[in-house]
Amino acid sequence: QKLPESCSKDSIEVFPLNENSPLAKGNEEALLVHLQNHKKRTNSELVNSILNNWDKERNHFYYIVPKSLINYHRGENIFKILDRKTMIEELSVAVAKNNTKIIADAYHNKKELFDGEIPEYGDDVKSELTSKLIVATGLYRRAANEAKKISKHDIDRNAKKLIITQERKFMDTLYKDMKEAFIDYSNEALAHLLAKKRVEDYKEASLNREVADTNALGSTVWVMECDKVNIEKLKNYTSMNKQLAAYYLTVLVEEVAVAV
Repeated sequence: QKLPESCSKDSIEVFPLNENSPLAKGNEEALLVHLQNHKKRTNSELVNSILNNWDKERNHFYYIVPKSLINYHRGENIFKILDRKTMIEELSVAVAKNNTKIIADAYHNKKELFDGEIPEYGDDVKSELTSKLIVATGLYRRAANEAKKISKHDIDRNAKKLIITQERKFMDTLYKDMKEAFIDYSNEALAHLLAKKRVEDYKEASLNREVADTNALGSTVWVMECDKVNIEKLKNYTSMNKQLAAYYLTVLVEEVAVAV
């Protein structure tokens, strides 16, 4: 009896290893590494036979992906499962924290933002670098405005403290900003942005582990494939940095108008 017919489909998806897809090819390479390592350690006759007849034997193998993983990392699945409000909420919190951390890290390390890189004369005003600088300026202005409520003095020092500590009221303001900035995204775009965010979270968590899991080759293949798919899908939409920059430009212009 074949694996697809003998296992429960409630929580997993089963795919043949010989299907013509990047994910299948990646899992095949991962499986071969495990088989070859097993052969070296045990000198197994069975494994040796499988490897010597791999072109035939590969047709009997399958790879399994938990449905929870598919639903969490794939934009098309997120699109079907989550409503618009939930997607915007998760993205807003994550993006606000991430952009605040970029500024906080620059403070901690006593380094210039984005390694001091600035747009060259004649560069596209809508470039990713310009967009990131506008977003950082917008976040700092929000911190400075919040700092003024604390004291009219030492605004820069208090703004720095709000950013480094990710103070609640300041962050609540940023969450609202993010939600406003993401309004123009379609539900499909939000789903793929969220998928990208979740894959990035997984990669960061993996890098931060004290001990690397050298046996998790299948998981690595999965993450790499999801990353590739998400990047390709997001080519059809305005980048998040550009979307945020457009929003914060409006905020900054309004502040200048009031000051004048």
